[in-house]
Amino acid sequence: MKERLNLAFPSLLLIAVAVFQMVRAGTLQQSAWKGGGFGMFSTSDAPSARFLRCWVRTPEGEVRVETPPDFQELARLARTVPTRENLERLGRSLETGVWIEMPADPLPGPGNGTAAPHASEVYLMWLPPGTRVPEGFLERPVLGTRIEAWKWRVGREDMSISIEKLADAATGGR
Repeated sequence: MKERLNLAFPSLLLIAVAVFQMVRAGTLQQSAWKGGGFGMFSTSDAPSARFLRCWVRTPEGEVRVETPPDFQELARLARTVPTRENLERLGRSLETGVWIEMPADPLPGPGNGTAAPHASEVYLMWLPPGTRVPEGFLERPVLGTRIEAWKWRVGREDMSISIEKLADAATGGR
C-alpha cells in the first residue's frame, strides 16, 4: 500500500496544484502564468499582456498617472491578481506622499505596465512622504484614486486584438 501511495503521490500533487491554480484563475482573475499552474501553456494571458490605468482625484478633477517606481511590486500584484483588495491597496499607496504638477511629457512611460498620460493632459509626479515640493512646482492634493486592471485578448477564430477590463477599485482619499 505504501509503495502505491509513493508512486501516486507525484501525480496527486500535480493535480492538486493544477486545481488550485484553476480555482484562483477562475475566481480571482489571476493570470494563468502565475500561481504554479499549467495554464501558461494554453493562454496568452501573461502578466505582460495586462496593464493598469491609474488616476488620482484632485480638486480640479481626475488626472491619469503612472505608477511610481516605489509601488512597482504592488502594481505587479494588482496586474497579476486584480482583486478589489489589491487594487485598493495600490490606490491607497498612491494617496501617500506628494503629487506635483510637471510639464507635459510627450514620450510614453518606461514600460512599467501602466499607461502614460497623453501630452495634452496634466502630468503629475509622485514624491515620497516628507519630500519638500521643489520651487516652481505646484502640489496637487489627492482626494482619492481610481485603478483599473485590463488585459489584452486575442480572438481565437479571427486573431483580432481587443482589451477587457478585469477589475476596478476606487479609494476615498485622505
